[in-house]
Amino acid sequence: SAARWHSGATLDILRGLGQRRSLSAPILFPGNGTVTNLTKFIAESPNPVQMCGWGTTGAGLPVIAMMPEGFSANPTASMTGPSGPIETCVLSRHNTTGSAQSILQGDNAAVVMPRSPLTAGVYTVSVTTSARSVNWSFTVDPSASDSVAAAGPPPAAGPTSGPNGWEPIPQARFVDSRIANGATKLLAGVTKRIRLTGRLGLPTDATAISGNFTVVNPAGAGFLTVWNCSNPTPVVSTLNFGNGEAVSNAATTPLDSSGDVCLFSPVDADILIDVSGYYSAAATSRFAAVVPERVLDTRSSGRLAGGVVLELPLPAAPQGATGAMLNVTSINPDGLGFVTVYPCGDIPPTSSVNPSGGEVRPNTVTTALSSNRSVCVYSSTGVDLIVDVFGYMVPSSATGFTPSAPFRWVDTRVKWSAEVNFGTGGQRLGAGQVITIQVAGQRGVPSSATAVSFNITATDGADNNGYITAYPCGSQAPTSNLNFNAGKAVANGAMVALSAGGSLCVYSSVSAHAIIDINGWWG
Repeated sequence: SAARWHSGATLDILRGLGQRRSLSAPILFPGNGTVTNLTKFIAESPNPVQMCGWGTTGAGLPVIAMMPEGFSANPTASMTGPSGPIETCVLSRHNTTGSAQSILQGDNAAVVMPRSPLTAGVYTVSVTTSARSVNWSFTVDPSASDSVAAAGPPPAAGPTSGPNGWEPIPQARFVDSRIANGATKLLAGVTKRIRLTGRLGLPTDATAISGNFTVVNPAGAGFLTVWNCSNPTPVVSTLNFGNGEAVSNAATTPLDSSGDVCLFSPVDADILIDVSGYYSAAATSRFAAVVPERVLDTRSSGRLAGGVVLELPLPAAPQGATGAMLNVTSINPDGLGFVTVYPCGDIPPTSSVNPSGGEVRPNTVTTALSSNRSVCVYSSTGVDLIVDVFGYMVPSSATGFTPSAPFRWVDTRVKWSAEVNFGTGGQRLGAGQVITIQVAGQRGVPSSATAVSFNITATDGADNNGYITAYPCGSQAPTSNLNFNAGKAVANGAMVALSAGGSLCVYSSVSAHAIIDINGWWG
C-alpha cells in the first residue's frame, strides 16, 4: 500500500505571495505545550536541507515561527532536547532565494532545521529576530496519535528541601562575568553551573537564595533561565531582555545539594548575581504578607536626583522584623543607570533595578531592614520611583518555606491545556479580565500552602502599556506586581498570600498574555 504521509506544517504558497492577515502574536509549530509524533524532515521543494548546506542527508522535524512583523536580519535560534543542545540551521528570507524567499517573506517566517531526526522527549526552542524573542517547548512522542495534540500532564512541583526560614546577609555581588568574578559570560545555548554557597556570608546549608539576576550586553534579544541544575532544564524564564539591554529581575531560587545554580541563555550575555538573603532549615524568619501599601511615589513627593541617597521609613514594619518585601518601579529616568535598595549604611556594590529611558521597569526587592525599621534608596541617575511594600520577614515558628525546582503554572498562550491556560483557550487576557487560579492542593503544592513565590511575565506583544496584578482572591486588587510597555516581554518576581481557599487571582489592565512560574510556597 502507499506510504502514509504526515503534514507536519504547511505554508500557503499563494497567501505567502500576497498580503496576509496581520498577527497579534507569533504562530508556532509545533505549538507551545503540544505533543507531536513527527520526528524528521521527509521532502519539500525547494529543499531546506540543501539550503542549510547539508546535501541530501536527512534532518529533523522543521520548527516554524511566523512572526507578526518583519525582521531586518536573519534570526538566531537555539534548540535543546533530551540530550542537550541541538545543531540547527535557521532559514528566512534573508538567506534564501526564489519561491522559498517569497514564501518566508510573505509569512515573516523563520524555519529552524534540526540537523538530525528528533527522539522522544521535551524540546525547548528560542527564536530571536531584530524585533522580538519567542521561546516555547513541545514534546515528541512517536507513539502519540497522528497530528499535533495537547500535551500530557501539566508541570508539577518538585520540592528541593523541607520547610525553611529566611535569613538576611550583607548584600553582595557574587557574580560579575564582565570581570570574571565568580563566573565567565554566558554562551549561547550552553548551560553554566555556578557555586554560590560557602562565601560572602552565604552558608553551605542554604537551600535557596533571595537573588537579583541582571543580564548585561546580550548579543541579541532573549531570555534567562535560572534553576537548581535539575534535569531536564525546566521550561521557565527568569527574565527577558532585548539586544544590548541591561535587565534585572529578582528571584527566589533553589540551590542544588552542592550549593549551585544553573543558568541558560539562547544568546551570549554577561551576568550579574546579587544576593541579599537565604533560606535554610536553621533560619527563623517567616514571610508575613500585608495589604500592599505604597510607601513612596516621587512623582508627587519629588523626583530622586542621581547620586542621592533617600532614607525611607517603614513604620508599619512589625517589631523585630528582619526584612521587607518591596516592589520597586522606575519611571522616566534621565538615562541608563541603576537603583539600589538596602539597609541604611554604606551603599553596597549591588543593584535592584536598572532604569532605561522611556520605559517603566519594576522589580521585587527582598532586603534587610535598618535598626530603625527603614531602608535606603540610591539611584545613579535622576528617576521617579514607586515603592510598594507587600510583606515582611519576621521571626516566627510558623510553617516555613519549601523551595521547588521552578515549574510553569500558568501560560495563557497554551491552546490545548485548560490546566495551564486557566480557561483562556490560548487567547490573551482581556483588558480588565480576572482569572482565578487554584494553587493550594494542586499539582504538588500542598493544601496547607498559605503563600506562593513565583515569577510573572507579560509577553507576546501587549498592544498598550499596562500592568498585571496577582493577589489573593476575595480581596481588593492591590497595587501592580508588574508594569510593562507595549510590545515588550517583562518579568518580575513576587511573593503573594493565597486566599483562605488557596487561590490566586490575576488581573490585567490591557490585553496581554501572562505566564507564571512557581518556585516555592509557604505553609
